[in-house]
Amino acid sequence: AQAKVQSGDVNSALVSLRELEREAAAKRSVYEAFLLRAKETGEQKDINTANINVISKAFAPLEAKGPSRAVMALAGLLLGFASGVGLGAMRGAYESLHE
Repeated sequence: AQAKVQSGDVNSALVSLRELEREAAAKRSVYEAFLLRAKETGEQKDINTANINVISKAFAPLEAKGPSRAVMALAGLLLGFASGVGLGAMRGAYESLHE
């Protein structure tokens, strides 16, 4: 009887051991990731930035690039018309189904 009790205690201890091992492995991986990031940050700090120069100043463009206002207005008009026709057709189909 005492052997069964000891066996139960051993099983319980093994379960606790496995849980602690999983927790230690998780914490180890987090620590290693943190250590790697700290190492990368330290290496970036050592990069020499004294020899970096701005070659030329950036200027805003003098005129806009892209589609003209007329093209955008025409596209909006056509899209609005197509949407209206589509909604009208859907409404007509919906009403004919419910009649």
